[in-house]
Amino acid sequence: MAFALPAGGTIILYLFVLAAITDAIDGWLARRRHPTEYGAVLDMEADQLLIFCLAAVLSTTSELGIILLVLPALKYAFTLAQAGLRLKYADPKPMDGDNSRAKTIYVLGLLGLIINLIPGLPQAFGEIILMMVTLLISASFFLDFVWLVRNRQRDIKS
Repeated sequence: MAFALPAGGTIILYLFVLAAITDAIDGWLARRRHPTEYGAVLDMEADQLLIFCLAAVLSTTSELGIILLVLPALKYAFTLAQAGLRLKYADPKPMDGDNSRAKTIYVLGLLGLIINLIPGLPQAFGEIILMMVTLLISASFFLDFVWLVRNRQRDIKS
């Protein structure tokens, strides 16, 4: 609907860029002011909401359509799989306390989604970026899941 307004696509682009910038500032401030576990979980949920909103907007214009909604659903599928297999709840840092890979993939994914909002972007180029983002985020969750399954015995012994 917003795309139907004059300059609607540009306005949406600016709003999402503003959301991404405030997310980055919030993260930077939190790391310097003694982050809490509650704050980390709240930040992850805000990140999920941002990804969901971007995926929902782009699903209306992309050839990938509803497949883009897999992106925000992956975290919740991951959490359900952890519960179903009784794996350690390692959120937000399943890889031995290091989430630098996940942060990098989140930023790349966010940029890839935002780039697709640029008016006049060739659709084929945008679709390639969206496919890469979807594969990258999916691979990240898969690697975290495999790590949790492999380290299951270690967690049981602890």
